[in-house]
Amino acid sequence: MYFFVHPSQMQSLSMGTLRAYHRGHRQVSKLYNKSAIIMRQFQQISPIFIILFIFGFAMAQEVKVDILKSFPDNAAVTGSHAYDSQVTLSIEHDDGSLTPAGWSTRLENGGDGRPFSFTPGVGLITGWTEGVLKMREGERAVLHVPSSKGYGASAQGSKGGAWYIPANSNLHFDIEILGKRGGNPAAKAEL
Repeated sequence: MYFFVHPSQMQSLSMGTLRAYHRGHRQVSKLYNKSAIIMRQFQQISPIFIILFIFGFAMAQEVKVDILKSFPDNAAVTGSHAYDSQVTLSIEHDDGSLTPAGWSTRLENGGDGRPFSFTPGVGLITGWTEGVLKMREGERAVLHVPSSKGYGASAQGSKGGAWYIPANSNLHFDIEILGKRGGNPAAKAEL
């Protein structure tokens, strides 16, 4: 226990009380020193944790592209051309499970089989553009689009309708770039 004793009262205290006073003072001093050391260490480490937190958050907000069929020798997708594609859209949950969004161009997923035509950066969500610009003609990939690069807080379609995307949904696009719109289908010399 630490307590303050005025010097004029020191003579009236017993030796045991004085020893207790000094012992308490030493313990408080040790505790203060340990606290100061911990604070200095935290001040040195905290910027690292802040950087890692920001980096982790930024990484969680990036579009991830998983190439399913690779054609590294084919032309890269660019923002200067329109492309035809086959696409299936799903909602991707945090546990990795998928819920069909109700929109697909593929016959096997309820679509009509007609390609979806697009130009990267024109009338598309940011995540789609970022993802397809990492692809090449003829490739098939899954784009994992975080909600911040999808539709964000805006729900799309109508609940119970043909297609629906709830607000703040992460998106899962299974996309195959068939080639430039109106051009020949991309060469498929798979490696």
